[in-house]
Amino acid sequence: MTIESLDINWQDYLAPILGDVLSNELGEVERSAKDWGRSAGGSMRRNVRDYLSEEARLVPTALEVDSFSNRLDHLRLGIDRLEAKTELLQRRLALLPQAK
Repeated sequence: MTIESLDINWQDYLAPILGDVLSNELGEVERSAKDWGRSAGGSMRRNVRDYLSEEARLVPTALEVDSFSNRLDHLRLGIDRLEAKTELLQRRLALLPQAK
């Protein structure tokens, strides 16, 4: 358990010392700072992802990954069909009379 995971309502502790108005304002500042931090973190993650995929071309875009996945599925299907045809031909070959 970390200090961040503790859900302490500091307003309740500060209100008797600082008064309700000031403790409420401090609570609003705290909530605004947390919201800004979450928003900035999400924005930073999106910007880094976009830079790595679009500008630096170090990682594929989501569209490229989807396209690759679809082509891979198509290839797997083709391989499965080829294996089935090969097995069928091997069975037919086994039934033919052997030439001597």
